[in-house]
Order: sequence, then C-alpha cells, then structure tokens
Amino acid sequence: MDLTQEGAKAEALAPPSQLGQKPPSKKTKQCLAKQTSNTVWGETYDRWMWCQKYRIGFKYYLKVNNRDVYKGSVSLAYNMVTVGHGKTRTARTYFQARQGSVAYDDWNLVDRYATAPYLDFSVIAECIQDAKYCQTVRGAAEHTWEDWDVHKEWKYWDTYSHEEASTAKDKVLFHQWHLRWKGGGKGYHGPDGTTAERTIRCDSANYFQSFGVRYPKACVNYDVVPRLTYRISDARVRGVARHIRTAQNEPTKTYPIEFDPKVIPGKFTGTRDDRGLRRVPDNGVESKANEDIKKTACERKAPYEGWRGLPPFNTKTHDCDEYPFASTAEGAASWDWAFSVRAVPYSENRAAGALLTWYYFNDRILYGQDEFWVQIRD
Repeated sequence: MDLTQEGAKAEALAPPSQLGQKPPSKKTKQCLAKQTSNTVWGETYDRWMWCQKYRIGFKYYLKVNNRDVYKGSVSLAYNMVTVGHGKTRTARTYFQARQGSVAYDDWNLVDRYATAPYLDFSVIAECIQDAKYCQTVRGAAEHTWEDWDVHKEWKYWDTYSHEEASTAKDKVLFHQWHLRWKGGGKGYHGPDGTTAERTIRCDSANYFQSFGVRYPKACVNYDVVPRLTYRISDARVRGVARHIRTAQNEPTKTYPIEFDPKVIPGKFTGTRDDRGLRRVPDNGVESKANEDIKKTACERKAPYEGWRGLPPFNTKTHDCDEYPFASTAEGAASWDWAFSVRAVPYSENRAAGALLTWYYFNDRILYGQDEFWVQIRD
C-alpha cells in the first residue's frame, strides 16, 4: 500500500461508495480465484467483499396417487459476490449463473429433453431477520433452466439495515443473509434450498473520513479476521515490523523490563481465538494514558527508571516506538497486558503510523467494538 497517495488515488482505494450493476471486475476475479471461494462458506476476501463459486440444484417431484414421486434433479454452477457500501447501511449481493453449467440428473430420456429444461428455477438473496432490522429489495430472479444455461448477466439484490432498530453504540447491527432458491412449473414441486448463512455488520459511526470525504455509515462483511499487515521487506516500516515481531514472539526480550513474564496481545494467527486489539480515539483519555506510560519507559522514568527502561538513543534520528499501539485499549496503560518499546528510525515510525491510520479507515475499525490483529510478514 502506497502511504504517499493523495486525492483521487487514495479515493480509488477507499471503501465502495458506488455499487454498479456488476461487481468490481478486478477484485471479483481475485476473490473467485481463491480456493476457499469454491466451498460451502465461500471466501470473505476482505471487509468489503465476499464471494463464492459453487453449485446449487433442485429436486423435482410430481404428485402420483397423492404421493410425491421423485422425477429428477437439475443444478447449475454460479458466481456470487457481496459488496458492502462505505457510505450507507447497504450491502449488494450479485449472482451470476455460469453459462453451460446446467446439469440434468435422474430424468428419464423423454422428460430430460421435453420437460426438465422448461421447468422454473428462481433465486433470491435475502436478509433472514425481521423486517424491523433489515430488508432486501428486488424480487427473485426466475428463468427456465434452458434460459439459465445461456444467461450471463449479473442479478443483484440490496440489503438495507435499519439504524433506528439499534440501541448499540454507533447504531451497530449484525445481519445474517443467505441465498434461497426454489423450483416448479408443470405441476412439479420440491423443497426450497438455502446456502449457508453469512453475516454483515452495519453501523452509523460518524468519525470516518479521508481527504475531506466523510463515510458516516457502512456495511461490511463480518466473517473475516481483521488484520493489519506490516512487511519487514518494506524499507519504509522495517524497524517497526521487526519490533512488533519481537514483541509478539519474544516479549521477555523487549523493554521495559518487567518482573513478571510479559504477555502481549494482538498477534494474527488466522482465528479470533487469541486476544486482539481494540481501537480507542486518538485524542481520548485511554490513548493519552498510553502515551504517558510509554514515555516513562522511553525516558527511563519511574516506574521504569535505570536498567528497566529503554537504553538512551539518538532522539534526532529515532523515535520511541510502542506496541501495542497507543490508539488501542491494550496499550501501555492497560492493567491486563504488557507492552514493548524500541528506538526505530524517525521516518519508519511515521510511515507505520500512517499505515495504521489508513488501516483503521479502510477496514472500518470501530472504537472499542472491533478486535483486530497484526500480522508481520517477511
């Protein structure tokens, strides 16, 4: 990520604020290329996009002497994408049948060609909560199987989150949605089907902005472990990345020196099982307390005077970097967790801070509610 971007370039990387009739082509292609997209759960690519390429089908029955008699099944392969909106409490789900993917199973020879291709099949993406909390707009997409096999356009549905139904901070609401399908026609029937439920989180937090543009509301895909990544190979943040790696993996080898073994949270392991970090306001009471405690360790003041504090360093060329970040509830002033400080080049500390600020914005990390983790890569 380019930390020096300005204006239109940064806006291009900002959360989606215009949802078209098709999902973003480049990002969709990258998402669908992930192996996990071809699973029952799909791929939560990031906070703004979820995708899936899978197959669904329908079993058709006829009533014969008041009994349901199975006649055959039809299925198709599809691509599906959900994109969260960065300025409104909306998420759009796109669905595309893959051309030539329709398959007919178990039909007798006559019905395979004379009946099955002309039966109806419909799909709709829907929020499964009460309409008080969320509502999906646009009706089901319905075609015969013959038509589904040649159509390539994207269908889409919008899910709206009703902020007035929330009593939580920032008007947060969590919504579950799924794709539902059914078939019929010519007296044939069968049971509806649904995909696995996925979760979106919507909020009305009014403190997100970038380059003078405000993003007062949003919906994000929640089924992902939020993570900030620093790379040691990135010369702009190398010293900070090395510091965090040491703090996460070998905390007892960091300053300040504590009498009890250090436990420092926030390491990304791929799950939410380990303790993450929680964002707090930059100029709030908690971040100020974190800065004050950090300063005592950096300047060898009580309770970290002498050998317990960070050894002297050149303050003209280096900063005192801290982890966990001062903008988190797990920072230096936390009673539950230890912290680490290290002298790093001034420019690297500033670049890492800029990336952290951009990450909070781009992943829409809410104050006090979103846990996130930090990943260090070579």
